[in-house]
Amino acid sequence: MPKNSLQKEMLAFLEDQSNRLIEDLEDFKIFLRNKTRKISESNRRCKPISASFYQSTKGTWGLSLSGSDWSVSFYIYKVKE
Repeated sequence: MPKNSLQKEMLAFLEDQSNRLIEDLEDFKIFLRNKTRKISESNRRCKPISASFYQSTKGTWGLSLSGSDWSVSFYIYKVKE
């Protein structure tokens, strides 16, 4: 549950990205890191959130967003072409 404006804005952004087909994973990683930084900068009174990616299994990537007292994790699955 979001506790401040930064967490609320970040969660709204992530919900907007839900079920999105990603054409280029590397471009999406850059986009997400930049968006996370911009949202953190626009909410300067809150502790910033950082984004990190990790490969959990073959074809599956994990995304972790974390701040001082808040964290969210997601998985990004590869879809067959």
